[in-house]
Amino acid sequence: MQCDAPDTIWMHYKVYGTTPPKPSLFGFDRAHKTHGIARRLVAVARDWFVIWMGFLSYLIAQSRANPFNWPDCKQKDWGQKGALPKWYVVLREEGFQEDWASGPLTSDVCDFSRRTPRAGIVVD
Repeated sequence: MQCDAPDTIWMHYKVYGTTPPKPSLFGFDRAHKTHGIARRLVAVARDWFVIWMGFLSYLIAQSRANPFNWPDCKQKDWGQKGALPKWYVVLREEGFQEDWASGPLTSDVCDFSRRTPRAGIVVD
């Protein structure tokens, strides 16, 4: 996942919240003294990637809170299969490749049913 996608959606919809650190901040892409240190930082970044997927899911859920943002079509077509969500259109307009932007549509990132396990903290 491109870490710019959550930033793009976050800024477009002006969603409240704080972004988690990007996986790249863990230094997996820098030179290291030992192979073991490099492997450990790659593992940390990989595990942190899940946090970013959760953040993307939160942003998509927030973008759907406004009825004018989901889906991006005429009101009579709302809820019909095949209608593209507004956040998807925003990503495409910002230059994200269609095959990448389609990934969240078919993943648990966009599954807001009770069968998808979620965990989180909301701080007032």
